[in-house]
Amino acid sequence: MQDFSTSSWIAVLGQHAADFFATVAAILTALPDAPSAFHATATAIGAIPGGGRPILLLLFAWAVLALWPSTLIPGPGRRILGRSGWPTLAGLLVDDVVAAAVLLVWASAAVAILAPGQAPPDLLVAALLWGTLRWRIAILAVGVFLRPDHPDQRLLAVASRGVGPAQRLAALAFAVALAFVSIVPVFLVQGLALLPARALALVSATTVAVLAAAAWRILLRDRPGLQRALGYVVLGAGWFIWVRSVVRLDFALWDAFTATVGIGLAAFGISRAGNRLFGQGTADGMPAAAVGGGVAVAGAAIKRGLVVGLIVIGCIWVARDWLVDVLELVPADDWPAVGRALLLGACVSLAGILAHEALRTWSALRFGTPRLPAVPGSDDDELVAGSRMATALPILARVVMAVSIGVGVLLGLANLGINVGPLLAGAGIFGLAISFGSQALVRDIVSGFFFIADDAFRVGEYIDTGRHKGSVESIALRSLRLRHQNGQVHTIPYGQIVAVTNFSRDWSTMKFNLRFAPDTDLEKVRKTAKRIGLALLEDPEWGPEFIVPLKLQGIADIVETAVMLRFKFTARPLKITSLQREVVRRLFDALLEGGVRFATNAIVLRSDPSEPEQAEEEPRFAPRSYGPHRRATWLRRARR
Repeated sequence: MQDFSTSSWIAVLGQHAADFFATVAAILTALPDAPSAFHATATAIGAIPGGGRPILLLLFAWAVLALWPSTLIPGPGRRILGRSGWPTLAGLLVDDVVAAAVLLVWASAAVAILAPGQAPPDLLVAALLWGTLRWRIAILAVGVFLRPDHPDQRLLAVASRGVGPAQRLAALAFAVALAFVSIVPVFLVQGLALLPARALALVSATTVAVLAAAAWRILLRDRPGLQRALGYVVLGAGWFIWVRSVVRLDFALWDAFTATVGIGLAAFGISRAGNRLFGQGTADGMPAAAVGGGVAVAGAAIKRGLVVGLIVIGCIWVARDWLVDVLELVPADDWPAVGRALLLGACVSLAGILAHEALRTWSALRFGTPRLPAVPGSDDDELVAGSRMATALPILARVVMAVSIGVGVLLGLANLGINVGPLLAGAGIFGLAISFGSQALVRDIVSGFFFIADDAFRVGEYIDTGRHKGSVESIALRSLRLRHQNGQVHTIPYGQIVAVTNFSRDWSTMKFNLRFAPDTDLEKVRKTAKRIGLALLEDPEWGPEFIVPLKLQGIADIVETAVMLRFKFTARPLKITSLQREVVRRLFDALLEGGVRFATNAIVLRSDPSEPEQAEEEPRFAPRSYGPHRRATWLRRARR
């Protein structure tokens, strides 16, 4: 073995690596003796009296756990939770929970009957039954993500052709892993040699890693390479951490790693399931109505709250493993105080985040959310503006969340024994310096506060700031975001807004001109416009939008070939352009049916039939020097 005698970190790392590989070699040399060692231990356990346990009953209980179908609720029962598209997934999730609960009850009863004591045979039977239960629950968890029989409810976006083989490989990998972690500890307690057990641990870990990598490759064969690489990195890290834990006989890092990955997978599953049930969400953060109405809004908020709560609580749960056992940043004796401080800060921050979600959700349920055009230039391009509270509450919610997180951090530091007074004073001085150095930022924030206080604009309204115009898409603490009707997005600091022209407040008057033939009967046009205005007032769709009905104002202009008539109506501003299109369409149809002619650019020449026909004279401007063909051409032009 090479001797690293220097004190540099390279030498220390080399020494650790040499010791690691030497231990691995020693463990692998014991691999040929593993079968005989396990056989001897099993024989010793079998020789111990176990109370006359019926082997057939044990096999029956194990077979039920291993082979019982996962689907317990029939098809119609999965749709009892509601209507539309989301109950299928909800029914499947309920089915999975019920199946897991039934298997848990069966395993508990089997262990209580077949392994009531603490004798080695009882421990082995209990390990077999509990290991089989954990394997079934792991398969259920894999089925939640893959759904081989329900591709439309699959949480993991993968092709269907690889789901079946990948699920079988995953089941085999879980079987190998859980068989080892369930049965080998019982053998170790009964005297199994440590080296054969460690050798089997390395072999089983490598087998599980290969099977999992193969399943991952099959699932993501059509996905981008970065996603496949991320899965390989996680699998490789898990395999290395397990090997390191077996070599060093220290499983603290393994426990912390598996707990962290489990929390991440649970949060991912809840997020994807929530997206399936209640929608992905819109650009302003509010959920798309996959189901409709308040159910979608409340369900998406609950999903976000569950994800955030799971992440925060999970971080507190694994904090001891990482801070005390792995990184050794906190002594074990000091952990109770540190844990309480972290828990207090996390709870206050989580309360602020949940309050933020509650305010946004209540605002959406109580006041509604503005509807912006889904695609620029689409036919349905009208806006639905939000109320004043709907505009101000999201900003208040963000302020509450930021303040709660700040207070949570300060409370956590204070409970750790850190004096936060100088920290607050320093933050105040730093904030004062920032305010002097960033006067534009302060001006933007103050101007925005007064714009919102004056109710100058709301989310969803169409405004003109002088330099830019568009519908208000979002309102932040410092800036305003406008969406132009052509699709461009303008982000404007409040301090740069001098005046605001709001096109979407209270009412709007629309005036437009139509060109008619000079001999048009104006009284007929007036009566037709009045009749259409009254009909629109009685229309269930368009009537509530009108304030003053359509009417003919009179002649706006007279030109050579047309008389221009001006029409006017007053309506709510949110659908004013749609109303104009509907009014013009009805006017066009009604006037054509009434025989009213619209103006054209054609010029009509009339002659007096009482005048006698005169001989056709040659135009004076026809050149006499031209030939017969050219003279005929000039004559034809003159006749026209």
